[in-house]
Amino acid sequence: MPSAIEVRGLVKEYGPVTAVRGISFSVPEGSVFAFLGPNGAGKTTTTEILEGLRRCNQGEVQVLGRDPWTEGRALHLETGVIPQDFHFFREDHRPRGGRLLLGSVPRPTEGRRPPCPGRPVR
Repeated sequence: MPSAIEVRGLVKEYGPVTAVRGISFSVPEGSVFAFLGPNGAGKTTTTEILEGLRRCNQGEVQVLGRDPWTEGRALHLETGVIPQDFHFFREDHRPRGGRLLLGSVPRPTEGRRPPCPGRPVR
């Protein structure tokens, strides 16, 4: 089975601090994979490299056959990421600047939320 993710000898340094020290792993297509480890183990840094948000200092990284750093735009059209602290619809969430996630929404009138399909306006 082909790999969805291939990482070989990944290293990420921030000045004198080595956040990721030469890790290698492979994730087969269609499988579920998780990073487990204590705070400071490099889980977030590795994930950000896989997403193309950070550049590694050494090693090889491929996600769906693409280099996330050099082909990130094309990769982002094929993948989706939801951060661990993401809150989709919290009760205190209101659109800011007339935009909400994926598209334009009308600005709410003072003290009212914009109408949602299938939901009565209060």
